Amino acid sequence: MVFGVRRGEKVGVTLFAARNTQRQYDPGKTGFSALPNYERYTVNPRLYFYLNPTATLTVGVIGNTENRIGGDTAVLDGNTDNTHRYFERNRSDRVASQLQFDKRFERSVLTLKNSVSYFNRTLTQPDYRFAGHQVASFTEASYSHTGERSEWIGGGNLWTEQFTETGVSNGRNYQYVTVGGFVQNSTQLAPWLTLETGLRGDYHNRFGFFALPRVSALFKLSDRLTSRLGGAWAIRLPPSSPKMPKALPSAMYARLIRPRQRPKRPSVAISM
Repeated sequence: MVFGVRRGEKVGVTLFAARNTQRQYDPGKTGFSALPNYERYTVNPRLYFYLNPTATLTVGVIGNTENRIGGDTAVLDGNTDNTHRYFERNRSDRVASQLQFDKRFERSVLTLKNSVSYFNRTLTQPDYRFAGHQVASFTEASYSHTGERSEWIGGGNLWTEQFTETGVSNGRNYQYVTVGGFVQNSTQLAPWLTLETGLRGDYHNRFGFFALPRVSALFKLSDRLTSRLGGAWAIRLPPSSPKMPKALPSAMYARLIRPRQRPKRPSVAISM
């Protein structure tokens, strides 16, 4: 792993680079790997432009590539035969841009964010292959204001996501657009109690509009101990089609949804 930082009067730079590896591991001596072999490379350079004492622009890119294989340990050791032939190989590549602008005022901050990402994955098993790529983007504008006992933050965001399967798609290609807005307040009602409330609304191009409220209370029991109780509405999209192969990569499998399926009502998630 390498990490470097350098800053001038108007420009700063950071660089992160890493290589991660892992050998297969079969703790139960079953002949199948509980942990796979993998090799991953990651690089993330960033530039910081200090436009003036109250405005900063950050531009960066992050990329990684990974080759992961698990299965029969004999196959992983290169001893494939008619008995030992099962393996599962995942090859993935990802690159994403990073853009953020911050403008600070006396008691407020305006933040603009954007990211565009490309993700490609290929899954290979004996007599089976799945491959596809995803292009996604995220854009957000937010404004926060801090008072003596209360803090407000509000904004809006836009998500886009397009998945394309390589070869025959079997109806798994999709294109989603979600537009959302949010507002959140944090108020200190007493030295030992802070109340946080929020509401966001999202419009999904396929599944319609959802309103998602949340509320939580933070109790300061002592200088070293706090406790939080809260609840929120959360959305879980419909499950994937049961006809889809179980071997699909989980990152893609969870998002491949039949066009005619409708989501269930929002489920309540309680955190304590």
